[in-house]
Amino acid sequence: MFPDAEYEEIELSFDKGDRLLLYSDGITECLNDAGESFTDRRLIEIIRNLQNQPLEQLINDIEHKLSMWNGGLAFKDDISLLAIEKI
Repeated sequence: MFPDAEYEEIELSFDKGDRLLLYSDGITECLNDAGESFTDRRLIEIIRNLQNQPLEQLINDIEHKLSMWNGGLAFKDDISLLAIEKI
C-alpha cells in the first residue's frame, strides 16, 4: 500500500494462555455524548478486568462497552479488534 514505508520487525514469544490484542484507533478515539474519547487507558482497564473471560466473551464485552460509551449510535470510524490466544 505504501511502497516507501519502513517497518520494524519484532518477534514475540507466547506461553499457553497468553493473548495479543491489536486494535484500530476507532476504538480508543470513539466519542461519547460529552465529546470524550474512549482512550487507551479505558480499553486497558476493561481488558485487565475481563482477562479471565474466554476470548470470544472478552471481545463481545469490549464491543458492548464501546457501544454503551457511544450511546448505541453507529460508529463514525472503524472499530477493528484482532485478538489471538495461544492454546
